[in-house]
Amino acid sequence: MACNKHRDSMIATRLRPQWVWVWGLIFALLVIMAGGSAVAAPLGQTVPPPTPPPPPTEVPQATATPRRDSNDSDLQPAPPTATPQTRVNDPPAQPPPGGNDSTAVILAERLNVRAGPGTAFGVIGVVIEGETVRLIERNADSSWFRVCCATGTNTEGWVSAPFIRLNFDPAAVTTLVPLASETSAVSTAVESTAASSTITESITVTESVTAAAAPATPAEVELTIAQTPPFAQQGDEVTLTFVVTNLGTTTASQVELRDEFPAELFFIEARAANNADLLEEELDEGRLAIIITWPEVAGGAAVSATVRLRIAEDMADGTVIDNLAVISTAGGEPFTTGISIGMPPAALPTFQ
Repeated sequence: MACNKHRDSMIATRLRPQWVWVWGLIFALLVIMAGGSAVAAPLGQTVPPPTPPPPPTEVPQATATPRRDSNDSDLQPAPPTATPQTRVNDPPAQPPPGGNDSTAVILAERLNVRAGPGTAFGVIGVVIEGETVRLIERNADSSWFRVCCATGTNTEGWVSAPFIRLNFDPAAVTTLVPLASETSAVSTAVESTAASSTITESITVTESVTAAAAPATPAEVELTIAQTPPFAQQGDEVTLTFVVTNLGTTTASQVELRDEFPAELFFIEARAANNADLLEEELDEGRLAIIITWPEVAGGAAVSATVRLRIAEDMADGTVIDNLAVISTAGGEPFTTGISIGMPPAALPTFQ
């Protein structure tokens, strides 16, 4: 019996650590269960659904504030914004005043207006480049036009045809612009009619003058320009020689040479032979132009003129000065010839 008790005591002693571990595990499970019940909802309680976000607040739209009319009888909405209207009834630009629409645009910077159709007549005014003038009448070969008017005045005068651009078909010039002789003839006819009360006499006078105004065939001319000395530098004087040659067999009339010198060339003097008319014209910025006119150059003949110039001293090496001249004849188309005056090169060439 004592042996059994001793055996049971030994067994209990061996199993005691294992029971401690089992009881500790049971206690831990109870603690975990107790903690989970603390955060869980009570049995039978319904968890409310999440609250939805509030709907966006609608911003009220601005409305036009009504106003009352002058009688306060009703509310009138604010007047609508006026829509800009395109003006379609504006009067078109009018040509210079006159008896017809035959006009021309000035091409030269400052073109002389003369008392008659030719450089032999005195200068009575000028017209400026880009201005529009009215064509009143023309000479027999349409190389000169009487226009209205000189810049800043009401003065009528004559300008050279090569320096204007017609605002209509040049082929219609004889139809749109009357001959100066025809205008004079009409005036003479009126006076003759008033004196004799005979219409036949006025018609006879007009026909006789018109028949004498037959245009001449334009001649063909050539212009060459030569420089002396051929090489120049800053501050040097150079001479330009102009030679006009009539290449045709008919006589060329009113042969005109015009040269507007660039600002880099300072004018000293000009000379022309063969009964030439020489005119100097001041341009803007101190520049100068020369106009040389020969009344006639026979077929196969040549005329010449020389101009002395001084090159500006502040020109940079390598600069090239271009000088252009215009030649024209009565009834002929003007054309341009030029010459280039080069300064010493900026860098000397390397020879291998």
